[in-house]
This record gives sequence, C-alpha cells and structure tokens, in this order.
Amino acid sequence: MPGFDLVVVGAGMVGLATALAAAARRLRVLVIDREAQANECSWLRAPELAAVLHSMTELRVESRGRAPNCGVASAVHGVTFMRSTAVLGVEMPSVHTSQGSLRAQRVAICPGG
Repeated sequence: MPGFDLVVVGAGMVGLATALAAAARRLRVLVIDREAQANECSWLRAPELAAVLHSMTELRVESRGRAPNCGVASAVHGVTFMRSTAVLGVEMPSVHTSQGSLRAQRVAICPGG
C-alpha cells in the first residue's frame, strides 16, 4: 500500500469530517475503521455530513441509509477506506494495523463515543 499524507483512525462524524477537509486540500487520505460499514451513533447526530459524503447534489437526507454508502463517495472525494481493520499501534511514520503496516506523514485519531 502506498504512503499517505494523512491516516484517519475512525470513520465516525469527526473522522470523516477530518478526512473530507484534508482531501479538499488535495492530501492523500486513508480512513481506517474497525467496522465493516459506518454504523456508529455519530451518523445519527450528523445526517448533513452523511449527505455530503454521499452526494453533493442530493437534498433528501436519511443518515442510516447513507452511512453504508460513504465508500461509494470516497472515490469522488479522493479518500481511501480500509474497513474491518484494527489499528494496533502508531510509531511515526508507521501505522501498524491488523492488515499490515503502512506509512503516513500525519495521523488523526478520531475514536467514537
């Protein structure tokens, strides 16, 4: 796996907002999350973020229905996702995961509540 400018640990509201902001600045971003799909409680608190990640033009928002689709929007926003993956440790510039190690210039830890 290539190196990334930013690795975001956690695909909740804060993690995805961080990833989206970094991607808007043309950074190479990887989001790592232990879940197979985004289904944590932060989605219930931020339907507008779910809508932005799903579609820049869709006006109707159903956060629970959009959460599993955030990977579809990742290609549009330039964010790479690594799902069903645990982060075992961070020793800059290495991030050690249950699927191997990778390199990152920066890491943002965004755990869910």
